[in-house]
Amino acid sequence: EHTETCDGVDVYFASIASTCTVHVDGVLTATLTASAVPTVWSSGALSSGSHTIKVTAVGGAAVPYGSYWYLGNRTSGVRVHNGGHSGYGPSDHLATVGTIEHIALVDPDCVIVPIGAASGGTVFSGTVAAYTSSIETLLEAIAAEVPSASIVHVAEHAFTGKGATWPAYAAASRALAVDGGYGFADCYETIGYVGSPDTYGLSLADGVHLTAKGMRIMADTILGAIVGPVARMEAALYALA
Repeated sequence: EHTETCDGVDVYFASIASTCTVHVDGVLTATLTASAVPTVWSSGALSSGSHTIKVTAVGGAAVPYGSYWYLGNRTSGVRVHNGGHSGYGPSDHLATVGTIEHIALVDPDCVIVPIGAASGGTVFSGTVAAYTSSIETLLEAIAAEVPSASIVHVAEHAFTGKGATWPAYAAASRALAVDGGYGFADCYETIGYVGSPDTYGLSLADGVHLTAKGMRIMADTILGAIVGPVARMEAALYALA
């Protein structure tokens, strides 16, 4: 249950085991049926003001991804869906029921596919060929599901323990993006190596994750890649990290 000033709400579900009810301001508005794949409930237009949405699972779990609360921007502006999961690599996303289906449900104009530095233990410990193959499989699955969307692949910065080997992975990401016709954001080129010593204050104490300064550089790099393939910036964005 949540209350917010809005004029409309969308609630996204990963799955609904049995049924669930949706109340808007105490009034039963919808009963959603069981769904093993992602689904979305939309309130439609509401009067502008404070509204309370209550979702209740009946006879089984209802697993929400999250919700969008609109206020004058139901048909304009940029909407970002974050599909990231700490430690996940390409095979993890593909093995998770609903990931690709959720992308199809959102039907985004652009899909951003960075493989986060926190995935290092499971993704970057193998050969460059295995790394390339796993990312290629994920990109192709996304392209098949949302063929009209632009896809931007992101090469991450180098981080503690990977300073010497990461250039080969970044080069493989660039080649993969060029060969596949995907957009490419090279954060290895703009950020480089972070860790110890961290001369420019780009990484946190763990030597992997970025500070606010580092994240700004990353965001600018990705934005530069998006502006090229996406002519209409009033788009729905979906990020896998």
